Amino acid sequence: MITAIQNLAETLPLEKHYTWEIPANVPIDIPQEITGAFSRNIYLKEHLAKRLESDDLLESHYWIIREWGGIKTFQVSKRNNQRIDEFRKQLNHNRLQRSTFNLISSLSKLAAFWNPGGNLGTLPILNKDRYQAFMLQNKKRENYGGRVYTLDRA
Repeated sequence: MITAIQNLAETLPLEKHYTWEIPANVPIDIPQEITGAFSRNIYLKEHLAKRLESDDLLESHYWIIREWGGIKTFQVSKRNNQRIDEFRKQLNHNRLQRSTFNLISSLSKLAAFWNPGGNLGTLPILNKDRYQAFMLQNKKRENYGGRVYTLDRA
């Protein structure tokens, strides 16, 4: 599988084929000389990550989920504020609970910004087969980039 991904990366380099555009209302300034969706997203992740640490109102967190990630149904609320906080704590402890995993399509957007280029930034737990395997087992341990994540049913 790793060889297949490496071959794909050589055939279709991200610098040329990455098309995830950044919304116009981005919360930081991206220099004009940084062009292309790939380079602009790298800059965004690296520089917005610093802002997230002091984002007590979670405005940038919601921007990532709702605007950059396109998940408009994830509304600003006290409950979602708690979910964001719980997700961060669970990632830091390498354990995701079922309640958090049920919102992974929304919350995973944050992981790409909390640790850009690191283990959290490439957390590949978003596919149907892994989710089904998770649902069938009490606990499933997965190793991603040297970090082991335990997915709890609780």
